[in-house]
Amino acid sequence: MAHVLIRPYKYEDEREVQKLVQNSCLEQVNPVYLGAFFRESTIQVLLVFCALSFIFCGVPLYLCWVIFPVAAVLLYPVVYLGFWHWLATQAKDLDNIDENYGSNPKACFWIAELISEEMANNCRTSEKVLFLKNVKAFSKPEIIAVCAVYVKTDKNMQEPPNTVGVVGRFAVKKDFQRFGLAGEMFAVLWNHSLYLFRALEVDISEHQVIARNFFEKRDFTFLHQTDCSAVPLLFNYRIQRMRRACILNSMEDDLKETIIQK
Repeated sequence: MAHVLIRPYKYEDEREVQKLVQNSCLEQVNPVYLGAFFRESTIQVLLVFCALSFIFCGVPLYLCWVIFPVAAVLLYPVVYLGFWHWLATQAKDLDNIDENYGSNPKACFWIAELISEEMANNCRTSEKVLFLKNVKAFSKPEIIAVCAVYVKTDKNMQEPPNTVGVVGRFAVKKDFQRFGLAGEMFAVLWNHSLYLFRALEVDISEHQVIARNFFEKRDFTFLHQTDCSAVPLLFNYRIQRMRRACILNSMEDDLKETIIQK
């Protein structure tokens, strides 16, 4: 049995949090790679290349098919480097978590830390301590999950300012997944957001099937989707935005009636 403390972020957590989020993002490389390789447009390009090589260059047909395994080998490092590029450009909020998540009282960043039994006994009654079964024995304090919420920036002013929160940086270490930790982290986030926002939104990649199911079970519904790129100008994927009303005893349809029309 392991003891896990859910607490707010502290400055000394920065390096460990950055590493956890980075590893979590890189776990998406394989699904994006498979999606890119088996995409209809990719297969069509490879078939056209095979046909041109056979017709105009006289390459034997059995050699033309070699392009498929060659493309598969070459594609993986391209997608992997694309994710590193994305991390370098899109994860700058982790460079200064205190400022990005601490400057607004509605925003918050939580940590799930693996602690010893002695440390758990010394925790205050107001602190949330979990007991996870079938988890590796405690060796040293370790950050095993993070989650955060920040205030949505609505440039179109379709809703009252500072009234919608966005779930961000939700990650659980691979060795600690499927133990109910993500649900406990979301419960803390939800209780924080319930009286501060009119709604919560979250962005989910089309390849994050487990994450999408997780939020669907918690009554998040599809809002819209946008096209993004893991490798600029090369491999695109879709980001789905989901939403759930926060105001007690209110449904999303009720909230939509109050959206400001410009």
